[in-house]
Amino acid sequence: MLDYKRNGPRIKHLITITNNSILSLFFYSSPIINELSETHLKACNVIQTTSLRIALGVPIWTPNVILLKLAGQEILSEKIKRLAIQFFIKQIATQPFSALFHTPDRIYSHLVEKDAESLRITFSNLNCIPDHIISLPIFPHSSPNVCEIFLEDFYFQNKEPPSSIISSDFIECIQTFFPNHFIIATDGSKSHCYTSIAGFSCLQQFCYRIHPLNSVFTAEVLAICQALDELVVPEKDILILSDSFLALSSLKNISFHSPKVIQRLAAKIHIRKNLNQNIAFLWIPGHSGVSWNEKADSIAKQV
Repeated sequence: MLDYKRNGPRIKHLITITNNSILSLFFYSSPIINELSETHLKACNVIQTTSLRIALGVPIWTPNVILLKLAGQEILSEKIKRLAIQFFIKQIATQPFSALFHTPDRIYSHLVEKDAESLRITFSNLNCIPDHIISLPIFPHSSPNVCEIFLEDFYFQNKEPPSSIISSDFIECIQTFFPNHFIIATDGSKSHCYTSIAGFSCLQQFCYRIHPLNSVFTAEVLAICQALDELVVPEKDILILSDSFLALSSLKNISFHSPKVIQRLAAKIHIRKNLNQNIAFLWIPGHSGVSWNEKADSIAKQV
């Protein structure tokens, strides 16, 4: 049906379907597929070439070399091996953020012997060692756990109780765990007319409009950045309240893939840490009766 000559789909579309339905399965699991025996890899080659013959509508006796040339492909078993090596080399280059490598001095500590041996052979063929791989630069603020972030640590961080209970538990939490912190509340707001950021403390407040193309996520993070610039006091540790779970969880799980605005926020926090000032973040359920959050939301909508 696929190679029906008059009314069937175009060849390039069939090749795309083949790639998406079969090859992608191997691409994304290459480090796992790399454990297959040569017999299994040859079976993968048969699946690939059979699919390509159907997609191209060529005779079954067409040599594989010509078939792969027509399809612009390489034989699947070799591609699997190449992608597996490529995967592990990438992990070496991104060691601080890789789940495979936790200590630089034990390169193969999390690799099965077959992968480790394959990687050693590759380096030997290239006449180099793992130390020759250029690693991504790691900035001090890009490390996980850049500061204390409390997302689901307290009872009030649950929207199920009534607002009165959440509010009273929040006050008790502050008095018990953060009695000496300087508190700042921030918020970002977006409507069909404008996007704004706001923040306030017991001493002062701010509210600004930002470009409407910015998302709510960006607004929430920029509000925190602005608060670190305008509202902090030098002699106390800081507790920042935010109702953006996504913003705080992104900061908590920061990596080199994180949005630039998160990297910017982490850099500002790192500067404060260098000044011996600790910063903690506390997630507040939105519209749950917590006065700090309600006031920040109100200020953000005043622009």
